Amino acid sequence: VSSYFNEEISGIAHVEVLVSVEDENDNPPVFMNTPYIGVIPLDSDAGQQVFRVHAVDMDALENRQISYELHSGDRDLFFVNPSNGAISLLQTIEGLQSNYHIVISAFDNGTPPLSSDASVELKVVDQSMPVFDLQFYMAIVREDILLHTPVISVHAVSQLNHRLIYTIVGGNTNSVFAIDFEHG
Repeated sequence: VSSYFNEEISGIAHVEVLVSVEDENDNPPVFMNTPYIGVIPLDSDAGQQVFRVHAVDMDALENRQISYELHSGDRDLFFVNPSNGAISLLQTIEGLQSNYHIVISAFDNGTPPLSSDASVELKVVDQSMPVFDLQFYMAIVREDILLHTPVISVHAVSQLNHRLIYTIVGGNTNSVFAIDFEHG
């Protein structure tokens, strides 16, 4: 900013101006790396972390600070750490159901706070069950791909070193896909 005065007298004054732009809370939290699908070992103890969700917010300063809560699901069994999205067990799961569906909410620190939800599918597994290396597999296939061209490989391990056999159990309408029974 400059100030000019009296054209006959040569003089210019300068001043530094600091402009602060306040962030408008216009972005809700966004969950990363969805879908959320996890496994819980059958012998997990109460207090043990079994999964973690993560959300980010594109706003600035306080408006981007996120807290988490269990929106729906078994509140007697699961606890969500409000500051980091870690999901822990409140009790052992032995003898309970084998699949759980919970919904986690992420809230930003804006006024009013904005939020979003994410579904989490959790499957209880015992040591004798094989476990896949990844929770989610995805492949993109060109429409002109040749028959019998490998598209993706899946891999699982058996904690008890059992021999594994792979099979497609659903979603293979018209038997378009095949899997190698021994190698995935």
